[in-house]
Amino acid sequence: MSNVLFTSAWIGPAVCFALWLSDYQLTVIGAKLYKAQDTIRFRGSYELNPLTAPDVDALRRFGFRIAFKPIYIAAFVGSVLMLTRPGAGSSGPYAFVLGAFVLAQLAIHVRHARNLYFFRHVVPRAQGRIVYPRGWLGSALELAAFTLLFLFLYLVTDSPFILGGAVMCSVNAGIHYRLAVKHDDRLSETSGGAACARSHEAIH
Repeated sequence: MSNVLFTSAWIGPAVCFALWLSDYQLTVIGAKLYKAQDTIRFRGSYELNPLTAPDVDALRRFGFRIAFKPIYIAAFVGSVLMLTRPGAGSSGPYAFVLGAFVLAQLAIHVRHARNLYFFRHVVPRAQGRIVYPRGWLGSALELAAFTLLFLFLYLVTDSPFILGGAVMCSVNAGIHYRLAVKHDDRLSETSGGAACARSHEAIH
């Protein structure tokens, strides 16, 4: 039965579509819970992806831009299946591509589950107020941990499906790390400019 995931012309793409659409919808739910409280504040958007941040900030649930990415990914995954040997099953290149999109999303869904629990059950009982920087660095570290987990499982199973998940998680970890560094550099420049302005005012 498990081989159907790798040989069916529609199950793999459908799973990818469902996971990527679910990712966005759960992000909006998390953003709504975040906006409803004032205990935890982030410097910037709740959403880490700059491309989808405007839609998440507006709590937009449906729209062309929202549906385009899941549809595009499902079509891409389906195209890979058509261009490769379906009979290869879980050992073919399609398994690698499918694992990249499915397992990376499962890692993200673990984060969604934690965030929903946090904002529904922990934050209401918390006292005080905490302001966090954008969560790119923490996300990069978490995705790096999933990369190591999937790499270990790949060494045990020799599964291209799991290797695909490890590669995609490592790519996403690198992207989020670069965004964190870029954001920190921009904050340093802003702080430095503000400090220079205060010094100039003090001199005069």
